This record gives sequence, C-alpha cells and structure tokens, in this order.
Amino acid sequence: MTVTARTWPALGQALREITSGAIGAVRTIAADKFLLGLPRGEAVKTSSHRAIEKTLIEIEIGGINRLDYASGYCNRSPARARITIRLAHTADHRVLAERRHEVSEQALEDHETIYDALTFPNNLLTTADGTATGVSSGALKEIEAAALTPAWKDKVLFSTRVYEALMTRHPAI
Repeated sequence: MTVTARTWPALGQALREITSGAIGAVRTIAADKFLLGLPRGEAVKTSSHRAIEKTLIEIEIGGINRLDYASGYCNRSPARARITIRLAHTADHRVLAERRHEVSEQALEDHETIYDALTFPNNLLTTADGTATGVSSGALKEIEAAALTPAWKDKVLFSTRVYEALMTRHPAI
C-alpha cells in the first residue's frame, strides 16, 4: 500500500490545519500567514495575482511503500509518507533586483516557520477534532533540505521543501 492523502485523510487534514494555524501546541503558524491552494499546473499569472495577497502554499502527500521487514509476518507494518511543501511568493509588478532578494529572504523565513511547526514533537499527533494522524512522535523529518532552492518563474518565486513522516497507526483497510 502506498501512503497518499486518500489513504491517510487525517494526515492531510492535520497538515492543512497546522499550516493555517488551527493546530500545534508549540512553534505554531499564524492563522493568516499562508493561503492554501496552489494546485499543480496552475498558470503562473493566476499564482502571481493570488500570491500578492498572501504566500500561497501547496501540500502534497506522496507515498513511499510500507517498510519491508525481513520477517514478513506483519501485514500492517509501518509506512513512510513523503510530504512536499511548495510555496509561491510574488514580487510587485516592477520586479527589481533588491525586491527579488527580499522575496527570496521571505521564502526562506516562511519555510523555516513551517519547518519549526512540522518537526516539533507532538504538533501533528491529531487533527483539530482529535482524530489521530498516525504520525510517529507527531512530527515530520526533513529529507530534502537541498530542495529549498528558490526558482523564479515570471514574477513568482517558487520554493520547495520535502519531509517524511513515519506512520505508525494505519487506517482500516
């Protein structure tokens, strides 16, 4: 089985909630910090107009198959989920060199804010309504720090950071 938002709905819900400021006990994110919704393939112009209001955030849950144990006796072995956080920042309509630098710095700060919230123990144990997420220790582990290389496309700066969650509790199959 592959871990996805469909097989782990509580994980997806908790990720949306923590990045919107709804959950998290320590190292939380302000409720108005990000605007959820940067679908893959969205036109850069649309992203640019929406990012003027707030930093846009996309959360993608990809799968890594269940861990393979040599014994093979446990059909509910732990799984690892791959979580990609992608941000879109925009510069104003006159993109100047110094403004690009400011936006790049803001992207790094925003990713650090998200990193602090996602990797702090117990912040992702449950959703706001108390549903267990299945995330071991309630925290993610960053697996691709090098992916935080900002890339400008039109007047929008896209940046990505990738995390991993060790899942310990499985949904009913």
